[in-house]
Amino acid sequence: MPSPLHAYDALAIYGAHFPPPVFVVDGLLPRGLTLAAGRPKVGKSWLALQLAVDFVLGRLALGQFRVPKPGRVTYLALEEPQHRTHHRLHQIIATPDARLENIRFLYEVQPLMSGGMEQLDAFLKANPSELVIIDTLLAFVAAHSSRSDILRGDYTEVNTLRQLAEKHSAAMLAVAHSRKAAGNLVDSIIGTSGTTAACDSVWQLKRLGSNQAILEVKGRELEEAQYALEFNTGMPFGWHVTGAGPGVGISAERREILTLLQREGAKKPGEIAALLGKNASTVRRLIQQLVIDGLIEKQAGGIYVPCADGMA
Repeated sequence: MPSPLHAYDALAIYGAHFPPPVFVVDGLLPRGLTLAAGRPKVGKSWLALQLAVDFVLGRLALGQFRVPKPGRVTYLALEEPQHRTHHRLHQIIATPDARLENIRFLYEVQPLMSGGMEQLDAFLKANPSELVIIDTLLAFVAAHSSRSDILRGDYTEVNTLRQLAEKHSAAMLAVAHSRKAAGNLVDSIIGTSGTTAACDSVWQLKRLGSNQAILEVKGRELEEAQYALEFNTGMPFGWHVTGAGPGVGISAERREILTLLQREGAKKPGEIAALLGKNASTVRRLIQQLVIDGLIEKQAGGIYVPCADGMA
């Protein structure tokens, strides 16, 4: 016989005290499971390793976000050998620091649902860590193409990691891959909706040029935000925040249209093209991208205006 259900009334919940969410990196990385997605070679692994180093050193993460309390990191580096980690560490930090001992690397682990969960659980019990990084989720899951219910499988795997993060009071950052096509932050992550449904927050790193990118973040305990990043090959090495807010990553052509609408008010595409001296078809394409980005909106009569929360 199943155990009886236990209900909680709304008044009791209303009057209860729940502690605020805990961030290991203020405003960016809370406890729980975060998926960090991006296309191959976009710089996700650099971002993850840089965060690990910033965290144990207690310095500003990405040159922007405060680390309230430096701690220990368990790092599953499942898609690179030790010598590559060695070279990356030497680029991120110029001189050895004793605090780097607080990052523990794991290069081999069984698939998550075939013993890997138990292995990681036992390791975290013996080696408590405030931050756990998994690079990559796909390598750890080692998904089986023969499973009959892909949606349920994705949800079960990701939810298993989320529960593990909760059990050990850790922030867990799992690097994932995103689709080539542009789209909604959550929908862009490879897998099914079950992949993102079970996690607490989602990041997407999108490359804009050879050394520039946009980091979009969204989560249950995290305000939706966009950050412009620049990759510095000197010192300090790696990704650094250069701006924040809607529109930080738009092209010069789209910025020109947005600035015109902010200055001149509502306009039709033909009027915009004439004022800017640009091809009408090109302007219509750029306008549609601004609408997708949530920076402008279409109103009655085919006119476009900046959104209320668009870039200033």
